Amino acid sequence: MDAIVFFTVAVLICSVLLSRTYQEFRNEVEAPGLDAAYDVSSLLEVLLRGSIGGGMSLNVSGFITIHPTTTIGECLAMEASALLIGERPDAFGGMNDYILVIAGRMAGQLVVPHVWILHSLNDSWVSVAEIEDRPPVSENRRAAWFDLPANGVDRCRITLVLEPALLPECCGV
Repeated sequence: MDAIVFFTVAVLICSVLLSRTYQEFRNEVEAPGLDAAYDVSSLLEVLLRGSIGGGMSLNVSGFITIHPTTTIGECLAMEASALLIGERPDAFGGMNDYILVIAGRMAGQLVVPHVWILHSLNDSWVSVAEIEDRPPVSENRRAAWFDLPANGVDRCRITLVLEPALLPECCGV
C-alpha cells in the first residue's frame, strides 16, 4: 500500500513539473520576436540572394552553364525568360531540384516550401513554373513575392509559399 501512495505522489509531482516546463516553453515560443523565423518575405530575400551552390549545364537553345556562385534569383530570372520564349520546362529540372532542396533546408522540417514563377497576363498572374514536391493542401499558408525587373512588357514574379508540413513529412516517412 505504501508503494502505491508513493507512486501516486511521484506521478503527481512529475505531472506538475512537466506542465510548468511546457507552459514556460510555450511562452518563449509565442514571444513576438521569435515569429521572425517564418517571416516569408525575409526567407524569400535570403533565398533569392543565396547561391545555387552547384555547377550544372542546362540544355536550352544550346547549353547554358550555371556556376556554383550564381544566385538563385538569377537562375529563376533566367528560367522565367527562357520559359516565356518557349523553352521546355523539363530542361530546368536539375536546377529546380537544387532550389527546392535549398528552400526546404532554409524553411525547416516543419514547413513545406513552394516556389512559383508567375507571369502577368491581362492583369492577372499565370503560373509559368511551379517548383514543389506537391501542390499546397493547407489553407494555413503564408506567401511573399518579388517582382523580377521587367524587360519590355513581360512582368514576372517569384513567389515563395510556405505551408505547415503534414505529419509524415515532418517525420520523414
